[in-house]
Amino acid sequence: MVQAVRSGNVAIANALGSGLAESPADAAFLPGLCRVLLGEELKIPTVATWWCGQPEPLAYVADHISELVIKPTFPAMPGEPIFGASLGGKQREAFLDRMRAAPGHFVAQEQVALSTVPVWADGKLHPRHMVVRVYAARGGKGYTVMPGGLTRVSASLETMVVSIQRGGGSKDTWVLGGSHEPPFSLLRPAAHPLDVSRATFELSSRVADNLFWLGRYTERLEAAARIVRAVLARLSQEADSAGIAALNAGTDILTSLGYMGERRTTLERALLAMIYDPDAPNGLVWSIHHVRRVAWLLRDRISPDTWLILNQLDQQFSANTSRWPGAATTRT
Repeated sequence: MVQAVRSGNVAIANALGSGLAESPADAAFLPGLCRVLLGEELKIPTVATWWCGQPEPLAYVADHISELVIKPTFPAMPGEPIFGASLGGKQREAFLDRMRAAPGHFVAQEQVALSTVPVWADGKLHPRHMVVRVYAARGGKGYTVMPGGLTRVSASLETMVVSIQRGGGSKDTWVLGGSHEPPFSLLRPAAHPLDVSRATFELSSRVADNLFWLGRYTERLEAAARIVRAVLARLSQEADSAGIAALNAGTDILTSLGYMGERRTTLERALLAMIYDPDAPNGLVWSIHHVRRVAWLLRDRISPDTWLILNQLDQQFSANTSRWPGAATTRT
């Protein structure tokens, strides 16, 4: 995928590396970046933030920890937000020692008094802390702030952590306009004449997605068939240096696919699992079943002969799954 992005052949909504923007440490440098790059101040002031990886911010955080909230530098790092005001004397000193040992792993932000909204739960209204996430879309002449956003609420009034992962909730937020918007649709009007043609190149997103997965499952089926044929051919020949090397390569491939677990099942049994086990991912039965399933969704796009072949292939292999009893007990 990285090479496809470099070649400019795909468009990605969240570009590679965009997870860096989720770090609260970025907020500490936004005012300075705005002045250097744009020559102006931020349109909306950001929450006061200190990245503890620098000596001066670290000293300020240590002196004012009771007024701050301490967070991990990156969301993927373990740890919950720490409210300095909730730390006792010994807890505060222990936490400061841990922070001084790895200052770059911590970010401090001023504790903001969150607004509250009524939330309907358990048959009645409850107050909850809330934050609103807004979105901006990039167009040809810059960014446009989208109307509305996503409102998130805390799990209870006692917690200031507003996160869905920690029991909170969310709802779409709509901004009501002053007048009704005119109806708009990408569909053709009902009176428009339909062109009857099986060679049309107009694809709906659903059909395009199904065609994509039909190709992917077909590729997996072909790869599985090639592996089985190559290893079976070597098993039926007399062992020589080239044959042993090929069998070792086949063993490595089957091991990487999960057919030869920690107990090192035999190569023959691994091949049987790849051929007959209906629950083996990327095996023959599994791949054929998924090819047939997606092809059923594309009945109007494929020929009757193709559908007949795929349907018969799925039935024949499904009928032979009894040759593989107890697959789950031998493969990890």
